[in-house]
Amino acid sequence: MKKLLPLIALLSLFIANFSFADTPNKDFETAMKYYDQQNYQSAKNYFEKSSKQNNSTAQLYLGFMYYLGQGVKQDYQQAFKWYKKSAEQGLARAQNNLATMYGKGLGVTQDYQQAFKWYRKAAEQSHAHAQYNLAFMYAEGQGVAQNYQQAIKWYKKSAEQGYTYAQYNLASIYEKGKGVVKDYQQAIKWYKKAAKQHDHKARFAIRQIIRKAINGDKKAQEALKEQGIKY
Repeated sequence: MKKLLPLIALLSLFIANFSFADTPNKDFETAMKYYDQQNYQSAKNYFEKSSKQNNSTAQLYLGFMYYLGQGVKQDYQQAFKWYKKSAEQGLARAQNNLATMYGKGLGVTQDYQQAFKWYRKAAEQSHAHAQYNLAFMYAEGQGVAQNYQQAIKWYKKSAEQGYTYAQYNLASIYEKGKGVVKDYQQAIKWYKKAAKQHDHKARFAIRQIIRKAINGDKKAQEALKEQGIKY
């Protein structure tokens, strides 16, 4: 039985530090004012008005509100509906969220092919979460033939944007040699980046490589020296 998409895929459903793709209209600005005040019922009403004007960010917010049950009864089908409307207008965040709904089977029948399709659309717009999720699907063979080279490509794109989970997974691939020659230097490089962001698994992985070096692993010793890690 194939693994489901990781829980982290859902994190991108949360809204923070938005740069709006649309030119905000008056209804959208009013909706945001109410949303920031946590007056969700009024916010919903104005997001709906803005959505009728094809404001993709308003549609995204409606999807988010239905997903969490903010000012409405939680309804994954409605969340899916609004994410899809926004995604079809090309908003990367909505495309990523729609893909997650497909991947988890929330509000729609689980469909890895559709999840892959929408993650790729968002990933191609440099959405770091989507790049991570797309890489995961390539690594696990979900909705697409397993391809570690593609997984590495997309993990790296996400990792270079500072996405911790991508940094860890990329490091792990290099350490284990999945689809690539084992490379402790690259593994340590990306583990270090993840560890600097307080990823405990990355810190543990570095300690394990140090243990290998202590036990006489020459490649581990050389890689640690190159990465400036004393042990």
